[in-house]
Amino acid sequence: MADLDQSGFARWTVPMGFGPSVGATTMLARGTLVITAAGTYNLDISITRVEVNVAAAVTINLPSGVAPTAPAITIPKPYFKNRITILDTGGNANSFPITINPAAGQNISGQGSVSLGVRWGSINLDPNPLGVGYMQV
Repeated sequence: MADLDQSGFARWTVPMGFGPSVGATTMLARGTLVITAAGTYNLDISITRVEVNVAAAVTINLPSGVAPTAPAITIPKPYFKNRITILDTGGNANSFPITINPAAGQNISGQGSVSLGVRWGSINLDPNPLGVGYMQV
């Protein structure tokens, strides 16, 4: 995956054709991370879906939900903020809750971390427009 703008953030893109009037363009791809082993996972900004299928402790560290201070024309990729969905696809969260941590200095709906402890449950997280991390929706 190429980091064409040299910002340090690579985004997966896919070519899409929209017919002769619009033509071809590049769209952001939605990345999925499937977790099948216990541990701590740091999400890349291109990951929008996390499927946890393991009967053991899992901690997920989110990327920053805050836009960088540099102008978007300089490093555009970190400005694209997508919803992150975390799912318990193994049905083990009631015995092994999934811990979700925001980036340093940020929060998730005002909390330092959240836990997914419902069997087959899911959590949707949107970047907070106030620039303090994520909102649980």
